[in-house]
Amino acid sequence: MCTAYKILFFLLRNTRAEGKKRIKHMFIIHHTQNAHKYIRHYLLLLPITLIWKVEPSHLINTHRAHLSTQLP
Repeated sequence: MCTAYKILFFLLRNTRAEGKKRIKHMFIIHHTQNAHKYIRHYLLLLPITLIWKVEPSHLINTHRAHLSTQLP
């Protein structure tokens, strides 16, 4: 549990306002459904949130679309 919360706070600290709502929402959903799977999910999101800070939003959307095709 502690690891997941550390990841969550890291993500919230390092993303812009438009990303924070989405991350909180996803965290709540994953937290209530499964205690372990969502940690892996946030580790996958880390590079995207770092890109969020420096890249324009259309590049982020392209990157997210590319990632979603690779996820099982």
